[in-house]
Amino acid sequence: MTEDSKRSSGVRQNSRRLRTRDQLLAAAEILFAERAPDAVSIDEIVIAAGVAKGTYYNHFIDKADIIHAVYRRVRMRIETAIAEANREVDDPASRVARALCLYARTAIETPNAATVLTKVLEKGLPEDTPLNHGVFDDMREGMKRDRFRIPTVEVAAILVVAVSQQLMAHILQGEQGYAARILAQQLIAMLLAGLGLEPSEASAVSAKAVEDIMRAGLLNLTI
Repeated sequence: MTEDSKRSSGVRQNSRRLRTRDQLLAAAEILFAERAPDAVSIDEIVIAAGVAKGTYYNHFIDKADIIHAVYRRVRMRIETAIAEANREVDDPASRVARALCLYARTAIETPNAATVLTKVLEKGLPEDTPLNHGVFDDMREGMKRDRFRIPTVEVAAILVVAVSQQLMAHILQGEQGYAARILAQQLIAMLLAGLGLEPSEASAVSAKAVEDIMRAGLLNLTI
């Protein structure tokens, strides 16, 4: 076999491996949205994915491994959308508001993904995890510019994540359309005021984010 043939074979094998892993993750995401992750068996996952059970262990160590992999997969999609939505937004308060609106949109547009996030939480909120860089960077920049008056960056980041979880949970329970937008606007305004903005500005920043991200549909983002 030539070197080119070896490389081509390696690329095909890697491509098949990635497709199989994606099948397992996609199947698990749907099942975890339907039931508590701990109540879903590995057998159910491999059947839904259409792969052999032995193949599962080529990708994941155990059930806990795929639970956290699904969580990270969903978070990555949302954080990628947030990065795009905030690409030209400099103000930390606006960035936070828009990020939370993206989490609200996730609950509306892809409820399975949002349900997974409300059921599965990583232990703690480690700053060195790439998925958490955005919220920590925004909190740090907000303190630096005196936009946020917070005790520590970590405390503020925990608060933001907690609000995003509750916002998604309430939308999943039935808040849709206008009600979902009002809920998001009020929660985000209270959060921003808690971070240190004057109430009137917090309300204005929140309303603008909801208009841009949730109502007007100005951003054609895939979540």
